Amino acid sequence: MKQQDKTRQDKTRQDRTRQVRASGRSKKKEQRRGEKEGTQSNNNNRKIEGKVEKEKKKERKATQPIMIGSAPATTSHTVHSSDEAIKVYVRVRPQLGRELGAEVATRAVGREEVEVKSAHGIVKCKFDGVFGPEATNSAVYDAVGECAQSFVKGYNATCFAYGQTGSGKTFTMFGDDEDPTLYSSGASDSAGIIPRAVRDVFTHMRKSKAKCTAYVSFLQIYNEKIFDLLRDPGRIHPLQVKEDAGTGFYVDGLSEFGVSSAFDCLKLVRIGDDRRAVRSTNMNLMSSRSHTVFQMVME
Repeated sequence: MKQQDKTRQDKTRQDRTRQVRASGRSKKKEQRRGEKEGTQSNNNNRKIEGKVEKEKKKERKATQPIMIGSAPATTSHTVHSSDEAIKVYVRVRPQLGRELGAEVATRAVGREEVEVKSAHGIVKCKFDGVFGPEATNSAVYDAVGECAQSFVKGYNATCFAYGQTGSGKTFTMFGDDEDPTLYSSGASDSAGIIPRAVRDVFTHMRKSKAKCTAYVSFLQIYNEKIFDLLRDPGRIHPLQVKEDAGTGFYVDGLSEFGVSSAFDCLKLVRIGDDRRAVRSTNMNLMSSRSHTVFQMVME
């Protein structure tokens, strides 16, 4: 009897072991099936993403310019910011004497569009304003002169000229350097943005009868170093840009001169303009070799 009971117990244990092993195998099978289904799902997702990306590439190709034979393609861009505080204008300078007769690569089309020809085609861009070769400094200032009014009202205002060598940045910002009346107190037809803005600021101050003092500074960035144009004409003592938690970034050691009239201010502008680093290039006989920043602060 004992032997039979032991045999039955052993058989019961074996059956339980088989059940446990079978259960373990079924769980592993389910896990593998789930992993397989997950892998298939991931593969399906990748296929869908791949199809979407292919469709996007087709759409991009459809919108890209196409060159047919020797005919140039035309690409249009818009750089419009009329609803923003920043506005972008383009000025196309007239051809120089040695350029007369050559094909014009950049052309003003209307008041807001410029067209540029290249070996790859024609590019058309829209801006807040475009000035053609016939535009005068007076016309350019009429578009940006509101900066002077905003400044008098207590707002920060900046006019920034950017372009390659010989594109007319200095002429636009300062004016014709051969004009003897450029920095006089009276209006000059060839005066650029800075002399006109200075006159406007003091005119607004005089009309408003506001009691305030103006301070001006003038610096140049030459060979990646900052120099004070009004105090360091020999570019001997480079200055450093520092940051203050309250006032923000500033140039440490930059001189400031108090001015009470347009005459005094324009006198300093002329001194700084004469001290700018210049040299002759293939594009310009008196090309500016530095970036200059004229700043006026009113308190």
